[in-house]
Amino acid sequence: MNIVLALFLILVFSIALAKSTDLVIANIVKLARRLAVPEFTVGFFILGFATSLPEIFVAVNAVMEKTPQLSLGNLLGAILVLLTLIISFPAVLSGGVEIRKVLSSKDIVLSSFVIALPAFFSLDGNLTRLDGAILLFSYLIYVYVLNEDRSFLEKIKSAARKNKGNLFKVMALTSLGVLGIFIFSRFIVEISLDVAQTFFVPPLLVGVLFLSLGTNLPELSLAVKTVISKHKIVGIGDFLGSAAVNTFVVALLCLIYPFKVDDLAGVRKASLFVIAAVILLAIFMRTKRQLTRKEGIMLLSLYAVFLLVEISSI
Repeated sequence: MNIVLALFLILVFSIALAKSTDLVIANIVKLARRLAVPEFTVGFFILGFATSLPEIFVAVNAVMEKTPQLSLGNLLGAILVLLTLIISFPAVLSGGVEIRKVLSSKDIVLSSFVIALPAFFSLDGNLTRLDGAILLFSYLIYVYVLNEDRSFLEKIKSAARKNKGNLFKVMALTSLGVLGIFIFSRFIVEISLDVAQTFFVPPLLVGVLFLSLGTNLPELSLAVKTVISKHKIVGIGDFLGSAAVNTFVVALLCLIYPFKVDDLAGVRKASLFVIAAVILLAIFMRTKRQLTRKEGIMLLSLYAVFLLVEISSI
């Protein structure tokens, strides 16, 4: 397949993937508002998971194709895209984002630790079931600590009893969006593997460079919307939540399909950039408890350096 045509098809299917994700997000947010769930909880736990559905289904399809390295590259690249390119958008475009009301110092440290874990476990190029178990346990503890609203499940049950008809419509539209995500992610994985095989590019690199941008279109769209609507707290919660969900996805990938990475140099480069981004962002958020425009530009610069390093290695 011609490389230009392949990249064009990946872009088209990525946009379709983003539209399907938007359908899921719109209906989940509608439900969350009926449950009177706090704004940050909507962003972190609900939108964070919903916007990670593309990465989850890319992982599912990659395992079906027996190429988990493609998914690992996508997940590491997605974390980097989230923490540098996308999270800096609200800060650069609107002059800064307040963190004080969103995360405590303890939450920032815990978030940074959990988000960075997949990169640490990837450094040796060997992803085992033990790694998966540790990642899964860490993510579950993380969710438990950050979830202060213990009555969340009770609210869901109560809303389901009061709004059966409306709830059915919401669930039907959400299911339709999820089906779209699965189908389009399947196409994207198949085209990406074709590109990797035709041009002798490691699947890991294809995932890091191309898929990570395509599967993060929902977050990019949300970043722009948060600036326009001035709901910057929801945006920060979604981006951190989405990055943390990738730890959960890597855990499942290791548990279901443990593997060794062929492109060891490539996975180490990507992992080190992820770790650098996590540390840099944590420092920025802990100092003045806000992400300033200058700090956002520094994060963008880190991603630009990453792109240069990866492209030079092709």
